[in-house]
Parts: sequence; C-alpha cells; structure tokens
Amino acid sequence: MDLTYQDIMEADFGTLTTAAKKWRSMGEEFGTLRTQYDTNVSKKLSSWHGKASGAYYLSEASTLANLDAAKEQATAFARLLDDGREMLDNARNALKEARKAAMEEGGMKVDEYGKCTTDTSGMTSGEAASKLRDPGRADIETYWNQVIKRGVQTVQEADTLIMMALKTVAGDESTLKGAVSFNADAPSNMGAFMKDLAKRKAEKDAGPHVSPNLAKAIIHGVNTAIHTSGGMGQKAVVGSIDGLSEATGYNNTQGLCLNASAGMGASIGGEACLVVTRKPEGGAQISFVRSVTTSSAGWSFGTDANVSVMKSNADDIDQIRGPSWSAGASGHVGPIGGEVNHVTALNVTNSKGDSVYSKSVGFGPGIEAGASTGFGNSYGTVLWESPEAKKK
Repeated sequence: MDLTYQDIMEADFGTLTTAAKKWRSMGEEFGTLRTQYDTNVSKKLSSWHGKASGAYYLSEASTLANLDAAKEQATAFARLLDDGREMLDNARNALKEARKAAMEEGGMKVDEYGKCTTDTSGMTSGEAASKLRDPGRADIETYWNQVIKRGVQTVQEADTLIMMALKTVAGDESTLKGAVSFNADAPSNMGAFMKDLAKRKAEKDAGPHVSPNLAKAIIHGVNTAIHTSGGMGQKAVVGSIDGLSEATGYNNTQGLCLNASAGMGASIGGEACLVVTRKPEGGAQISFVRSVTTSSAGWSFGTDANVSVMKSNADDIDQIRGPSWSAGASGHVGPIGGEVNHVTALNVTNSKGDSVYSKSVGFGPGIEAGASTGFGNSYGTVLWESPEAKKK
C-alpha cells in the first residue's frame, strides 16, 4: 500500500538506521565465525587424508563459502537500509519544501492530509470573500495540490526502490551458486542497485524499434558534418548530437542553465535555466525553470559552478515541473572542469506517452569531484507562449 502524506510526515525513518546497525553487527559476527572455523577446524585438520577426509573437505569448502556469502549479504542489507534512510529523508525534506512553498508563495493552507486550500485567515471578511470569488482561485489550488501530490509520489517512489533493492538482497534460487545458500552478489549500495536496475531495464526495452532511431541519428550526423564549417571531428560530434536529439525527441525542450553545487560526501545543488519548449500541437513556450537537488547515494567533495546545455523530450513545461531522480558525474580542477547529468521526471510522460528525461552537459570552474544519484524538485514559470500554442 502506498504511503500517504500523513504517513510520510509522521513516519520515523530512524528505525531503518537501527535495523542497519543490527544487520552490520550480524555481518561482523559472520566474519568472526568464519575466522574461528578456519582457524580452529579447517587448519587443524589439514593433515587428515583418506576417503573420509575427501568428503569432509567438500563440506568444509561449502561452509566457508556460505559464511563469506552470509557476511556479504548481511552487510549489503545494512548499506541499503542506511542509503534508504537517506533517500527517504531527502524525499520527505523535498515534500516539506513543497509544503512551505505552497504556504509562502501560493498563499495556501495545507491540512494534515496534504490538501491545499486558499488561506484567508489573515484577511478581512471583505478580502476573504473577494478572494474566494476569484475565478482563478480553483486553478491555483489545483496547481499547489499537484505540487504536494508530486512530492508524495517522490517519497512513494523512493519507498518502492528501497523495497525492490531489499528483495534483490534477499535473493532467490537464481542468485545462488551451487551449495552456497546466501546471496554473495547482493548490490553493495543503492547506487549500485540503481545502476543494475537501469541496465536491466535498458536490455529489456531494447528491440527493433531502436535501430531506426539510431540510423536516423547517424545519417543526420553525417549530413550535418558535410555541410557544417569547422574540423571534421567537431562537425561529426555536433552532427551526431543533433541527430540523436532529433531521432529520440530530446530536442523538444532545449535550454541554457547556470548551476552550482557543494558537497562533503553528500551534496546539494541548485540550477536555473531558460528553456524553449516545442509543443506537439504547434507553437512554443519560453520558460524559467529552477530546481534543487540533493544526493541520496554516491559521493561528492568540493564546490563548482557550471554553464550547461540541457535537452529533454518534454513537450510541455508542466512535464518538467515537480520531483525527479537524477544521476551525474563531475570533476573540476581550478578553471577547468565539467559535468554530465541525466534526470528522470517521476510519474510524468510526454504527449507520446514516453517517460520524460533530460540530459545536460556543462563546463565551469571549481575544486570538486563526484558521482552521485539523488532526488530533486523543479519549479517552472512560463515567460512567453506563442499564439499558436495558446489557441490549442
């Protein structure tokens, strides 16, 4: 059953840390037991020979392998529970920020169930009556209710990912090897689990439909390289990027962004972008998008600032607003540095029914290195919309 707004706000995520400590202690005990078995049993029987010893040595190898695997599995449970606690804390903090924005920026009253209604408590009776008669009030309330809903969905998404990771650690017959009864190949942390999950999803989704897109990208890239000034290497790269964007829909939304981040293990970053969105029914939007991201797995040390180019398959600014899951890597040494990021909008699809993704590449100064995944929340304001888009 999905977590509700009330569940999330009242939950004690500290119990995951308590459970992680117990699993870590169990892993250490398995390691101690393995050492004791090897020292007090295996090595003391090393001079034993004969048919009986042969049978024993088979069971000895199995016992040692099981104790090693048990330690790995218990330790993996501990790491995932620690990462899960951090993910849930970050996601709930993002929801709290959304609630704060609804109250301070939107003038909303948010009840214990997360429902937003116009707050008239600080108004005179006349002001309140006028505000409640405002024909745009319902739309504003709907917008902020959607913001809260997306915040709740972010926590639900984190909860689901943690559940999937823990099930993976628990293992099944397909993960066991021979006489080993524990999952020695359990993911070491949530970052490793997410990477493996993305790989398996990509393998599952890959099929004949991918080839035409890639072929179109290559052809477009070659044509661009032939007709663009500059060195052949530069032309090929530019053409391939443009072609792949055209083939996959990543040119529906394009933007120029300024961002900065700081980290000491975990990291937090902010970004502001001016983006242009091409709508499927015609016309375009120009919007100002701002977002905040906190890491939930991985690492980052130092500070940096970047100017980056963003491309997305979103075909409406509403598809960029709200919670997201991001993954990226960066490195900066003085005035030279760069970053790459991939962002997945949570529970959002574009007009074709495809999940909404964004990719960005940036360069700038800093003293920093990192690779992490985490949750973010974006807010977008439409600055201008073409008449064609407004009519439809």
